[in-house]
Amino acid sequence: MPSNQDASPANSGLKKVRVGFHVAGYSLRTVGNLLTLNQGGRLLSSISDAVRGYKRIPSDDKTTFNVAGKSVEFPSSFMGNKIPPGKTKGELVREVQNKINAGERLLSQIEKGTAKTPCSLENMTDLMTYLQARGQAEHGHHSEGSMSIPDPDNKIKNFLDSNPDAYQRKSSHIGEFQNDQDAMGTQRGIDAYGRTKNPKEMLPNNMKTVMYGTMKQSDTLKMNENRLWLKMEPHGAWAFSPKVNDPNGPKRSANAHDGKAAVGHTFSFLETRGQGSKAGTRKERIPSDIAKEWKAIQKVAREELKSKTGVSKEMDSMLREGEGLQTARGVRFISSYMEELQKSPQLSDKTKEKIGKLQERFAKEFPQDTLDVRIGNEVILKTSDLRPRSEDLIPPPIPIKPPQVSTGIGSLGHEAASIGKSRAQHL
Repeated sequence: MPSNQDASPANSGLKKVRVGFHVAGYSLRTVGNLLTLNQGGRLLSSISDAVRGYKRIPSDDKTTFNVAGKSVEFPSSFMGNKIPPGKTKGELVREVQNKINAGERLLSQIEKGTAKTPCSLENMTDLMTYLQARGQAEHGHHSEGSMSIPDPDNKIKNFLDSNPDAYQRKSSHIGEFQNDQDAMGTQRGIDAYGRTKNPKEMLPNNMKTVMYGTMKQSDTLKMNENRLWLKMEPHGAWAFSPKVNDPNGPKRSANAHDGKAAVGHTFSFLETRGQGSKAGTRKERIPSDIAKEWKAIQKVAREELKSKTGVSKEMDSMLREGEGLQTARGVRFISSYMEELQKSPQLSDKTKEKIGKLQERFAKEFPQDTLDVRIGNEVILKTSDLRPRSEDLIPPPIPIKPPQVSTGIGSLGHEAASIGKSRAQHL
């Protein structure tokens, strides 16, 4: 199996052997699942849940969470799709609410420099639960996708890097940001396998890892500030080594999850090739129909300029087929290019009309206040989105178990106990 360059040779040997066995077994199960009809797979999964005592949450179920002082209704899948044995839905809701509040508080502490390091797995999952809740509350519900947030002094990235289980990994996303000279943009990962049974290690929407990396301020890449790119995924990727290692970046050796994660990640990668940014997701990819429209404009403009003199190198560059559609460029590049093309006296009014229609579409589909940092359809949070209230307004942890009511003496005590029990069942 492939090995991550960051693994410690002194500690990884036996773990890699164990990982190899997991790869073989998990590969067979994964292929079997792919060959099984969806209906049959769901039936087997339901039987397995029933045997283990898990209760599935209906797909149309809704739950209200308070996100930074605002009550927002979420699909219950945000907190996972199963209630583990010995736990009620109300208890799971309170656990997730506590994670949202803890993540908001932690973000404030990171920015003030008062957060304790190293970053624990609970810290990471709390932070991502808050950021995902904030993203969904501000930009609509989605179960998968990426986001970028301001991180001017790399405080958030450095805090995540301090996690003992963080590692550097290969990634097909935002490629040019990974090629900066100091390797700050090399993608990292932290895996979490807690699920609803262990909320301290649980990520939203049944995800199992967070991938993150710096989008460094760059004139060449038209990025006007340092931002942190984040993406949660269902499988880790420790087994896939990055092209360039950050010598100051995080490192860890192999563990028992890495083999299974490698197989799952590979199948997931192959399954999503060529999908673009499909409905219900918030990925940083350019929607395929927009990409097609931009390529058509480039082609028409190139044909018009063939017979004309004095065409600048900059104009030639922006009209190369597919320019602007690279994984780290996208919307902000195309938007900038269209402004320049509209100014050109060498292009016809007909071509400029086509450009204008695409500009109108950009104005409708992409928020204009974040256009200058946008790649595709990802969630973009601004500083004001991250910290809408002061730390002293964030509520303390909610008790997970509802308070027990003493039966007391006589009918009044029994009545109070009955009311308390009824309320607890509805929480």
